[in-house]
Amino acid sequence: MGGDDVIVNRRFGMGAEDFAYMAQACAGNAMFNLGAKFPTAAATITDYFDIDEDVFPMETAVLAEAARRFVTGELA
Repeated sequence: MGGDDVIVNRRFGMGAEDFAYMAQACAGNAMFNLGAKFPTAAATITDYFDIDEDVFPMETAVLAEAARRFVTGELA
């Protein structure tokens, strides 16, 4: 579960403007994307939305580790 073989470096794009809006309400100076492949060719905004849920444990671990580092002072 994980490693360099699952990391895809892509050109960053503005997937949504929510971060800028939320950063006005509370301090926010970093953003990262967690993604998942789609087992079908369906776009994300359709009745056929079907995400690969196998990535949820890894995404949860990434967020939990970021939270742990923040509350222990490893991230400022």
